[in-house]
This record gives sequence, C-alpha cells and structure tokens, in this order.
Amino acid sequence: LKQTMLATNNLQPVILFTDADPAMQVAISTQYPKTITRHCVFHIHQNLVKKIKKKLHEKWNKFISDFYALRNSLVIFDFDYRWGDLMNKYPEIKEYCERVLQSTLVITNPRFQTSTSL
Repeated sequence: LKQTMLATNNLQPVILFTDADPAMQVAISTQYPKTITRHCVFHIHQNLVKKIKKKLHEKWNKFISDFYALRNSLVIFDFDYRWGDLMNKYPEIKEYCERVLQSTLVITNPRFQTSTSL
C-alpha cells in the first residue's frame, strides 16, 4: 500500500482488487477508509478448487459452470434465482457458499447484510 500511495501522490483508490487476504483487507480499510475492496475472480476460483472441488467430485464441472453463470448475471432477478438454484443443487457446499461467497458476489437477498460485487 505504501508503494501505491507514493505512485499516486496519496490519491485514494476508488476500488482495489485483492486475493481476499484478511490482513490486506484490514490494511486497506485502515489506509484507505473510503476505498471499496473486491476479491479477484482468479483467486475466488482458486479457493473454490481448494475448498470444494473434492466435495463435489463428478458434479464439479457443472457447479463451476453454474457458478460462472451466477457471477455473470446482469439482472438482480437472475442473480437471485441462480443463487437459490446453486444452494439447492449443491447442498454439500451450501455452508461454504453462504459463509464465503456472500462477501464476494452481489447478494441482494435481504438475509445478507451487504451488497458487494466482483
């Protein structure tokens, strides 16, 4: 972050993409309180591979296709429908998705506190 400050003459970024490292999230919110942080889709995919691929076995390819369709939703209605469908189709990873993915995707369902996007 120090290099970013030097390179931009202390101009606060509007948005920063990170790998979801909790320490980096804290540092960014401390240094740049008005900056929006988002998680990099490459790192989201890496984490999905690490955390849930083994649980899904033969369903993995279909899940990842469904996940990217969800992520690429252009309309809130489509996103909400696909989120519900994802939770119903893959109950073995529902807890992970609700705990981890809700902070990385546009969540419009009122049961979630925040609306964030990739």
